[in-house]
Amino acid sequence: MLTVARHFFQSFAKPQSEGWIRALAAAEQRFRPGMHAASAADMAVRLLAALQELRAARTSGFRFSNPDCPGCAARLTEQERQFMDVLIALRRGKRSKAHAAAMMLCEGNPTDSFLRAMADLAALTIVRAPA
Repeated sequence: MLTVARHFFQSFAKPQSEGWIRALAAAEQRFRPGMHAASAADMAVRLLAALQELRAARTSGFRFSNPDCPGCAARLTEQERQFMDVLIALRRGKRSKAHAAAMMLCEGNPTDSFLRAMADLAALTIVRAPA
């Protein structure tokens, strides 16, 4: 999920990079058919919706590691950690923990739209048991 998000962030920061194309390709690689409750494309679209809500809530830039640099991609920024904390907390049903992480991530700005988008994303990330 984080690699896909990083490619979207790269696309926002440097549109000529066309990071969104690599984001969709990374989603196809990571979210195999039948593995989750949705297709890779659906998950990428939900992730993008959550990122757009995050961008609307924040007043400053989002620090992310370069997904095209193996050494850089091995490092997790504070904002990336908070983003993943929100997603993991929602997947585990820990709404108050998700809200606290979202408040930090959104810099004290309203989090309702972001949390709704993240909850929609979290619902799709449930891993299906093999048949």
